[in-house]
Formats: sequence, structure tokens, C-alpha cells
Amino acid sequence: MTPNAPWSRNISSAVSTKSWTSPTSLTRASAVGQVQAAVRHQQKVQALCAGLIRALCAQPELHFRGRRLHRGKHLLPLFAPHLHPSIEKDDFLSFRGAADGLALRLACSDHALHLRLQPQAPVERLLFDLFEQIRTEAMIPAGMPGVTSNLRHRHEQWVLTYLHSGLAESARGILLLTVAQICRSRVTGEPVVENSEDL
Repeated sequence: MTPNAPWSRNISSAVSTKSWTSPTSLTRASAVGQVQAAVRHQQKVQALCAGLIRALCAQPELHFRGRRLHRGKHLLPLFAPHLHPSIEKDDFLSFRGAADGLALRLACSDHALHLRLQPQAPVERLLFDLFEQIRTEAMIPAGMPGVTSNLRHRHEQWVLTYLHSGLAESARGILLLTVAQICRSRVTGEPVVENSEDL
């Protein structure tokens, strides 16, 4: 009995003191830690992207708040669907491409004129916004091949996500994707995404 006594006392002591943590508490603490790490990662990515956008379009008041781009206190439009990658699913290059696309849109588009000419119907407005985004993404300053590569990567990832989501299974969905692909290919001179050629 004597050899076992220390073990018995240690177990009793551990159970009776506050130093012991239940498996449930550990799991909860781990989950909270993961959420906090994800939030910190999102904030870091957004801060880096905001810095890139500010540098490219020379607008120092731009920043992200709640995953949306703001100019000072004013929320900016969404502009185009591919400019909003998922922090949970997309890689950092997708965020670089989206940041470059946002910067070019802000630097090369006349927002007041765009709003004045914008159609009212939702689908037509979506296409109008997308065409303007494609136009501005083709206006990359000379000597910036990294921007071209980032934009191409983001476009490819957006197309693949669109296909895997099932959005291209409807007549309207496949029409939107086809028009977007052909328009971008004609304007930039780049081929359509390989996995979507059979659509």
C-alpha cells in the first residue's frame, strides 16, 4: 500500500485543486484560441491588402472594416464579385489579386460617370459593373508584372469557385460566367480558364 500512497495523494490533490482542467474546458479554450487566431489572421491580411491598395491608387484614407473597403467613414461599393475572396477558403495570392483589382478600379474609373450610366435592372447592373472592372484591370501600369499575375490568379480562383459552387448549373449562371470569361479574354488577351472551356 505504501508505494501506491503517493499516487493516491497526487490524484486526490489534482482533482481537488483548481489547477486541474477538465477535457471540456480544454476543448472550449482550444476553440476560442482558434477563433482568436483566425480573427488575427483576417486582420493581418486586410491590413496588408489595404496598404497595397493605398499605395497603388494613392488614396491614404482607404481601409477595411468588417471585410468591406471604406474610404474614411464611407463604405465603398462591392464593384465585382471576384474582388471578395473568402478568408476561410482562398489563398493569400487571391487577396493580393483582389487588392490589385480594387486599386485599379479606384484609380482608373470615373465613379460618378459610372453611377450615372449604370442600368437599374439587377442583372444588367451586375454585368455593367463587371465590364467596368475588367476594363480597369486591363490598365495595369507598365513595369508591374506582379499585378498581372495576381489578377490572373484571382480570376482563375473565382471561376473555379463559381463552377464548384453549382452556380453555373442554371441557364443564367452559365451565361454570366461565359460572358465574363469571353469579355475578360478579349480585353486582356489572356485565354479563358482551362477547366471552363467546355461550358
